[in-house]
Amino acid sequence: MNLNLGFKFLGRHEQGKLIINDTYRFKKTLALFLAHPLEIIIRKAYKPRTRNQEGYWRGAVIPMIAEHTGQSEDAIEGILEYKFLEVTEEISPGVIERRIRSTKELNTVEMNNLIERSRKWAWDTFELDVPDPESRG
Repeated sequence: MNLNLGFKFLGRHEQGKLIINDTYRFKKTLALFLAHPLEIIIRKAYKPRTRNQEGYWRGAVIPMIAEHTGQSEDAIEGILEYKFLEVTEEISPGVIERRIRSTKELNTVEMNNLIERSRKWAWDTFELDVPDPESRG
């Protein structure tokens, strides 16, 4: 198991205490790091991307750009993910890795950002107006 990938757990703060939602999995995972230094990051949790967001991404944004450009949907998805989801991460001290995030990793805010940046890119690059989700019937 690659311990450099990291693990994500959900929880909440109550009266000065950290409450982990899945304590069994948390404790089991924590045991893997015995005698290893840890980096702990705390941030607000957001809901994962919604089915509606994913449906709009795959059913409107990607197909419209693909049809307009003559490229395959897979090619357009790859281009957009490379442009907007590439991240650089330090996977261990001094070791930097670049990778493309999957839309499965995105929360609702991040997915909305991807959609809006892709729509803007389609307009700026091709003058293609991909309608916003609310205007779709």
